[in-house]
Amino acid sequence: MGNSFTSTQIYNKGVINNKKFIDTFCKKMKKAGFVTCGSDEAEKTYILRFADNCKWVTITSEDYEQDNQTALSDTGRLAKMLETTCVNTTVIDSDCAVMDLYGSDGEKADTLIMGRADDYFGENTPMPSERAWKPFLADDSSWEKLCEIVKESDGYVFIEEGLSELASLIGMDEENISFSADEATVDEQTVFLDFKKAETKKEKRLSLNAAFKQVFGEILEPLGFKLVKSKYPYYLRVTGEGIIQAVSFAKEKLLNIDSNRNEEGIAVYVGIDLLINPLINFDKNPTVIDNQKWMMSLSDLYGNFIAHMDGFNEKHESYTFFYPKGSTEEMLDTMEKYRDELMPFVLEFFEKSKTLEEIYQSGEITPSIRHDVIILLGKTDELIEEYKVNLPKEIARLESVHANNNPALLKIFKERTIKFTEEAIKRAASLRKGTKEYNEFIRTAVETKEQNLKTLKKLEVI
Repeated sequence: MGNSFTSTQIYNKGVINNKKFIDTFCKKMKKAGFVTCGSDEAEKTYILRFADNCKWVTITSEDYEQDNQTALSDTGRLAKMLETTCVNTTVIDSDCAVMDLYGSDGEKADTLIMGRADDYFGENTPMPSERAWKPFLADDSSWEKLCEIVKESDGYVFIEEGLSELASLIGMDEENISFSADEATVDEQTVFLDFKKAETKKEKRLSLNAAFKQVFGEILEPLGFKLVKSKYPYYLRVTGEGIIQAVSFAKEKLLNIDSNRNEEGIAVYVGIDLLINPLINFDKNPTVIDNQKWMMSLSDLYGNFIAHMDGFNEKHESYTFFYPKGSTEEMLDTMEKYRDELMPFVLEFFEKSKTLEEIYQSGEITPSIRHDVIILLGKTDELIEEYKVNLPKEIARLESVHANNNPALLKIFKERTIKFTEEAIKRAASLRKGTKEYNEFIRTAVETKEQNLKTLKKLEVI
């Protein structure tokens, strides 16, 4: 007699770590009406099996049995709940295996059958769909190799051997594909999760401001950011060299073309400035004109600075996340997704912008900040040299862009560029250490910094 069992593979598309996967799974279950509990209260128990550097997580349950429709219906439900692909594998007496692939819509997309299947499903079992399975092929595998294993799978004495070979082709773990509840014991890679039905109670409503503080405070406060005591929520961190880093948000509306959707959205705004410059109005949202001298959207941040940040080479499709109006749970889920997907870049950017020298080396953050940093570091001569080096490059660019245009227009552009550069060099030279303008700059900077420190103390930031 061979083995008979069933289990499901969940596609971990972001390859998030075990803890985060478990947290996400439990949150999705809670949204579906089930909360974690002790084993003595459990109405559902799932067993998760992880593998290092693997894109699939195995899930099974003692409730799953051979030919038990619970496993199949559960697989479709899990795929829809987790918004990913799931594959249910059923092994029959070690003779054959049936792999049912479910899409993120919860519907079955295809079935792959291996082994000696004639006795169970008759002759001429269909081959798997290339369209359904090919997206999951590992880099060193091929569709032809997968088809070859499926075609010759009736030669395996135990179909589990064929499953292990197939698993490596589609990124699954060779052992976990045959994992069953019977052999499960708690270890570093195996987790038992018990759930019971949640008690029905009226949902506690949270304001958008309160939700922002709750979700973003979790990652910002441990890093030294303080919530400003103001009407609008801002998180601020002041570095030892007098650099202020800020995080806030703005509510976004759908475009008119989407007005039938009852949703609202959130977009995060970040800012960076120096203590020697006037503060923004923390009682207003970051999109008001006066606050835009500090604050910028994540879209602008990615667009302007992605070239300077190692490991962040691609733009995101969206920087505004929407959720159904009136649902606190959906709002919190959306904020957490926003935080987890987009904030790593922001935090990396802030970590690389904690000193004046780091800001100087990263190029222009905003013209006013870099201008101030250059003066404070005494690098006006380097700035003058930068202007001189860039001038012929800019002239060459203008000549290339406007080569076929009116020569008189090109002449105007060139004259304006030369004049701007000459004036910029003159301004930079006037701010060399020891000049009257430099001394005035420093005097104003010291006064502004002292006033800002008093204000930030009142706002409980420092």
